[in-house]
Amino acid sequence: MSQLVARILLALFVFPIGLLAFFVSMVVMETQYRGSYGRASEQQMLMICGSFTWAMAGGYWLLLWWRQVRWTSTRITATILLVPLMLVLCILVTIAFSGIERIVGYGLSCIIAPMGWLMGTILVWRETKAERAARISGTNADAVTCPTCGYNLTGLSDTRCPECGAKFTLNELFARQPDREAAKLDQEISG
Repeated sequence: MSQLVARILLALFVFPIGLLAFFVSMVVMETQYRGSYGRASEQQMLMICGSFTWAMAGGYWLLLWWRQVRWTSTRITATILLVPLMLVLCILVTIAFSGIERIVGYGLSCIIAPMGWLMGTILVWRETKAERAARISGTNADAVTCPTCGYNLTGLSDTRCPECGAKFTLNELFARQPDREAAKLDQEISG
């Protein structure tokens, strides 16, 4: 299993871990303050448990993807700004549901904030077209491709292309590589 597949599978665990963190914190708060709280304290308890859940899920998510993200000042700033943005969203949801049942608004806020932050980080952390082009060109710098269809032949023991079936000698393959021609011309011009 590749590291990326393993990370994606581990990313799926953010929801059960968040749910577990929420219920454990609720049980701890309930046993700590059993019967000694009113309606306002119940809402405060939900907000504390929701904040704890968000911190646990966010920490897990950051640890999981920290090395995979190309951290730029823009990404760092946007990731940090997602937190107050989600807090504003929580306040709006709480206000929207205050007419029905205020506790429902607090409960929804506990769900919306971490999930909104996670979805926001997915959008903020994705690689740009320029980063993707640089990554691909960096990994394929020494790639040998089929002159007919462009299939990457690197690592194959045969000079027959498994994609289109064309057969070449090693000399033909190396002579017909597009990057090698440009590099050869650059050497001749500069040398």
